[in-house]
Amino acid sequence: MEKKIEEIIREFFQAYERGDLVGMYACLTTDFQRRVPLNYFRINDRYKQEIGLLKSVGTISISSDYKTACADVEVTVNNKDTIMGLALEKDFGEWRILPESVFN
Repeated sequence: MEKKIEEIIREFFQAYERGDLVGMYACLTTDFQRRVPLNYFRINDRYKQEIGLLKSVGTISISSDYKTACADVEVTVNNKDTIMGLALEKDFGEWRILPESVFN
C-alpha cells in the first residue's frame, strides 16, 4: 500500500517538473476534479505556484481504516530543502492527493 502512495506522489511531482498540468490534475482527488474543472485548473494562478522538486518520500502513515494517509516529502524550493506534508485519500480504489495539502 505504501508503494502505491509513493508512486502517486512521484507521478505528481514528475508531472510538475515537466509542466504537465493535466498529469498533476490526474493525481488529485475526484472530489477536487468535480469542483474544479480542468480548464480552470490550467489557467488559475493558485495552481501554478512553486511547489518544489521532489528529493525523497519519507514517512508514510496510513489510517487504520485505510481510507486516508499522510506522507512527509522532502522537496527543494528556491535551492532550499524542506519537508512538506501531503494528505492523501483512497479514491475509487486508488490513492489520490488532497490538493489542499499542496496548494496554499
